[in-house]
Amino acid sequence: MEELEEFMPDFDEWLKNYVEPERKFGAAFEPDTGQLVCVGPFVAVQLEYEHITEIDEDIAVKIIDGEIKISNCFFDTNEGKFEITEEKVLNKIDDVLHRIIDKRWTEDCKPDIYLTYNKDAKTLKIELSEEFNGTKVLDNEWQPAGKRKMFWSGETILSFTVADYNDPHFPQQMFDVKLEDLNEKFVVIDDVDITGKFSIFTRRLFKNYVLEEI
Repeated sequence: MEELEEFMPDFDEWLKNYVEPERKFGAAFEPDTGQLVCVGPFVAVQLEYEHITEIDEDIAVKIIDGEIKISNCFFDTNEGKFEITEEKVLNKIDDVLHRIIDKRWTEDCKPDIYLTYNKDAKTLKIELSEEFNGTKVLDNEWQPAGKRKMFWSGETILSFTVADYNDPHFPQQMFDVKLEDLNEKFVVIDDVDITGKFSIFTRRLFKNYVLEEI
């Protein structure tokens, strides 16, 4: 018994020198979208899922506790980093067709959606503001723009009607654009052959739409 006690460590000394091992947390994600699907201890997540990444403990705990929605969390497979996005639920502001205002009359308007019609090329370019992770760079008066990673839900289709000037009852062309296609890129509609004076109408998902003709 005395020999055994000689080899037993002093508990108080052991407790004083004890260093708690670092806890590793992992997040599993969908390889196609980067959407996180599970967060937990790294070893446990690794046993259940193929595509995982290590994340900070404080972020993992906030996700597990529901402080951060897992639906707002993504793994950027291109850049190899974890991101938390801002969720924005879109619904039609109203069911009225609104005429998109010409840039010449929008000095005090910060655009959310920006349309550029090139008459010679017969193209219409649609951009989302850089504030919402789009490609439209805002004018100096709106800088610095607080860029945010966005996750869109709700209504995500932008619908536009090209019609006679100030009259949506005589449409010339109609087209839809997926909001996800405006994330860090823009959409160009070809063969937009408009005759005479025209207006472009939409049912607003965003507050401010601006049209520029070049």
